[in-house]
Amino acid sequence: MGKILGLDIGISSVGWSILDTEKKEIVDMGVRLFETADASNNQQRRFARLARRNLRRKKYRLQKVEELLYEYGFCPPKEFNFNPYELRVKGLNKKLNPEELYVALYHLAKRRGVSYFDEAEDDDKNINESLKVNKELSKEKYPCEIQLERLKKYGKVRGLVEIEDGDGNISILINVFTTSAYKREANAILKQQKKYYPQIDDNFIERYIDLITRKREFYIGPGDEKNRTDYGIYKTDGNTINSIFEELIGKCSIYTDERRAPNASYTAQEFNLLNDLNNLTVTGRKLTKEEKIDIVGEVLNSKVKNFTYKSMMKIIKKVTKLEDVNDIKGYRIDKKGNPEFHNFEVERKARMFFEGTGIDYVNFDIEKKDKFAEVLSLSMDLKTLKRNCNVEFPEFSDEDINNIYLFLQNNRAYFGRWHSFSLKLMREMREELYSSPKNQMNILMERGLKKSIQDSFKGYKYIPEGFLDEEIYNPVVRRAANQAIKIVNAIMKKYGDMEAIIIEMPRETNEKEEKKRINDIQKQNEEEKNKAIAKARNEYGITEKQLYSQKELITKLRLWYQQDGKCIYTGKVISIEDLINKPNIFEIDHIIPKSISLDDSLNNKVLVYSYANQAKGQKTPFQAFYLSTQDINYEDIKLRATKLLERKKISKTKYDLLTFEEDVNKYDVRRKFINRNLNDTRYASRVILNGLQEFMKAKDKNTQIHIIRGKFTYQLRKRWGIEKDRDESYKHHAVDATIIAASYMIGQSDGTVRNPFLQQLGKYNKKLWSIKSNREYDKEVYKLPWPSFIEDLNKATEGIKYSHKIDTKVNRTIADATLYSTRRINGEDFVVNKYKNIYDNKVAKSVIKLIKEDLELFENPNNSKILMRRHDPKTFEKLVKIINEYEGESPNPFEAYRKEHGYIRKYSRKGNGPIIKDIKYLDNKLGEHIELTKTDKLSDTKKVVLLSLKPFRTDVYYNRETGEYKCIAIKYNDIRFKEGKYVLENNIYSELKKARGIDKKYEFRFSLHKNDIVGIVYKEQPEIEYKYRFLSSKADNPNRIEVKPLEKDKFESRMQPTIVRKVLKFNKYYTDILGNMYKSRGEKTKMEFIVDNINDI
Repeated sequence: MGKILGLDIGISSVGWSILDTEKKEIVDMGVRLFETADASNNQQRRFARLARRNLRRKKYRLQKVEELLYEYGFCPPKEFNFNPYELRVKGLNKKLNPEELYVALYHLAKRRGVSYFDEAEDDDKNINESLKVNKELSKEKYPCEIQLERLKKYGKVRGLVEIEDGDGNISILINVFTTSAYKREANAILKQQKKYYPQIDDNFIERYIDLITRKREFYIGPGDEKNRTDYGIYKTDGNTINSIFEELIGKCSIYTDERRAPNASYTAQEFNLLNDLNNLTVTGRKLTKEEKIDIVGEVLNSKVKNFTYKSMMKIIKKVTKLEDVNDIKGYRIDKKGNPEFHNFEVERKARMFFEGTGIDYVNFDIEKKDKFAEVLSLSMDLKTLKRNCNVEFPEFSDEDINNIYLFLQNNRAYFGRWHSFSLKLMREMREELYSSPKNQMNILMERGLKKSIQDSFKGYKYIPEGFLDEEIYNPVVRRAANQAIKIVNAIMKKYGDMEAIIIEMPRETNEKEEKKRINDIQKQNEEEKNKAIAKARNEYGITEKQLYSQKELITKLRLWYQQDGKCIYTGKVISIEDLINKPNIFEIDHIIPKSISLDDSLNNKVLVYSYANQAKGQKTPFQAFYLSTQDINYEDIKLRATKLLERKKISKTKYDLLTFEEDVNKYDVRRKFINRNLNDTRYASRVILNGLQEFMKAKDKNTQIHIIRGKFTYQLRKRWGIEKDRDESYKHHAVDATIIAASYMIGQSDGTVRNPFLQQLGKYNKKLWSIKSNREYDKEVYKLPWPSFIEDLNKATEGIKYSHKIDTKVNRTIADATLYSTRRINGEDFVVNKYKNIYDNKVAKSVIKLIKEDLELFENPNNSKILMRRHDPKTFEKLVKIINEYEGESPNPFEAYRKEHGYIRKYSRKGNGPIIKDIKYLDNKLGEHIELTKTDKLSDTKKVVLLSLKPFRTDVYYNRETGEYKCIAIKYNDIRFKEGKYVLENNIYSELKKARGIDKKYEFRFSLHKNDIVGIVYKEQPEIEYKYRFLSSKADNPNRIEVKPLEKDKFESRMQPTIVRKVLKFNKYYTDILGNMYKSRGEKTKMEFIVDNINDI
């Protein structure tokens, strides 16, 4: 074989490279690019469905209210010039005339409210505070009274209302009230109006209250007998199920006929904690059964309200009789880098809450506690909880159920989540989790409960696409892995079996996280470096010349700063003068020798006196100084490290290395370091590793699979002097893949162990290991795979092939969800846009510029772009006056006015007009759009439209007689869904062709989707073909297309060539997954489309 495949798998790219180990050459390299599988898009679709459903139900509710009012003789007014909030408040104590009563009751029915305030809870603390305010106010006032007060005071009720107190603190008011509050108001109004209208009887009141409070049971889902949908209990195949929860909850990943367990169940909480405990080591050993039983007991009986990881560490320390919690290893790490444990949180809260009530929760057996958690997880409101309790716990009284509901309200976040395993499976594993040190995965594998993945390879010559989908839950990683598998298959087809496949996986799961992580690391490093340099300059007068006078001085200063200016081993002060003038008396030491740890990062480095470093040698601090009779003592080192960690001067990783007490001469310990710093052991990485290894075994292939960490390839890149410019082009992905492949070849000379990585590949006997000095390590490990490697790599990058995933998915959003209004001016429609929140400095700057330009361009207000100037000149004059008065004093005149006088208000005689926050203006002429106006209430001069229509594809036609190309832009809203498939109907397509003047003289050439490759040959340069990546065509001129380069994200300026008569040839090219390019020939028009979710991965 002799060929190595390197894969640099990112969240939106896969770089690949093939090296020949025998010929010492780069065989081929390329980059596959695709859009990140952003799960937030699914969330947007869910929210859109929910909004449509709520709108539909609101419309139906108001229709029924209208019918009820008509039935009882109440008709709508001819003119709507009432304030409905004033009428609702008036109706509480005074008689409303029939028209006023209609307006009040109809308006009240518009907002049904939430069943309980917790339904509206949000991650935003301001919103939650506002909900609490509403809850308290609702105890004394009706919603209409609260709403009217806010309308008069702040000029706004709906949405979020920002208010500011005298100290400048901003708080938010939100127009959310409970259904019961609206019901109370409705009853009060109708009780008062019943005195004046005999037709308002108990039947009317009951029917009206039912309409505004009626709520579909959430376990039923959408749809009904007549309008069936697979999202609810009424299925489209005619079946009706009892509840949607069996489908929503899902099945156990092992026992697939068993339902998943609630996360809040006792069994799941115990299972999770035991799994955490079995991953721990304390002073290098595993926990015993007795210790685990004691830890569980201590956790359950803890009365600590704020139970943190420190509480758990304290319990483990107590039970295991440790002297130092830092001897506990193997725990999970949260995003902040702190230890993370499951801790029976729900169980402890339940015990404390029900203590002293009529519910003897603490004495429930485990099965009853599990059922209790299931009931709470399936009960989203009091009504459902009562129904479920009556079935499962008939002994509970109404008072008990009310207490349970209060507990549920206070702990809503813990319920409604489900474990991946069933109660049956976790109960079966319980005893072994206590009695052995094995974690859940070990037990499942030993019991054979994990189905052999090799069964899924039967009948396949190559790796089946999507075979890991059920194992990889993250859609971002799943798509990237599937793209990588396609590349592996294509390479095996072309080049045969590989000797090894070496893979690097992405660290983050979305582009924003990745960019944020990189920026945060760079910012943190820069801040620490700047602080170190500033301290050296300010306190010791170090000059710029001295700063750059010696190699690694800046790194030494950073370490000096981290260590509080002291040697970490001796504790002696390191003076800046000595550091500059006597550099030889100090050294940067690798805490764990580099030949063992494979870690050349700052976390494994300390600044120490040279003699201390010589005394330590190629050992760990513990090995070197634990029994030392010198002035260097390990316990002192540990104490210094602990203090630095507590003050956050050093990271937890550096602390762990400084206090590492295991024997690095043992093979298992060495292997741990390899796994930590070389091999990627994350869950998704292990799934891919195991999956590919199993395929190779099933097919009797000798290909070795390894997944390495980016940290190691970063070190190689740095040592070999290979620059990385992410913005220059996509080629860095292929270069990284080459380095990843090259890591397999490092030091393959006979008789020496060049790299501990090779031990993992079984190339050398572990007896040959020896601890090498850093110089020896660098010479052997970082030696180039062959002498001309860098030169060959530079040449090979010129031939990198790029392949972009074509977007042919048909069921995408047809337009942006933003609604726009329009105004007809002189027979032409213009889009109305607006600047939101003129009190924001950036917005104010744009508004002032708009106003000044408008005043300069248009003397006549009727020609103005600003709607306020056209229709409300007095308010506009007020704005101009504010600008003139405050502009010189403040960057934002509107905010300056607000601080002095309050919000700017629309002109009125009493000075209490609505608050002005936004400025509307006429923007561009109305182009391609979808009109939503379906009401007679709007005049002919106004429309409501959707803009930014999304292009689906562009069809290209050619006239042989004239040599002219014409393009048709097909948008997503041109596609119809009929009989289970998407179609482009002939009549719609004919109209599009007709509009573009395409007759029988034109022949169809090809269709273009996003990321297709196009080639353009101009008549002036017939010998040159310019190749681009197609993005879209302009809606108003489809022959004008937007393109991007193949090898990078974008051109320096926007590229929009027009396919007109000066174009000699316009071609389309296909690329396979490896980037090999083929010209399109004989393509046919496609009019029917099936959603292919497999090929979309």
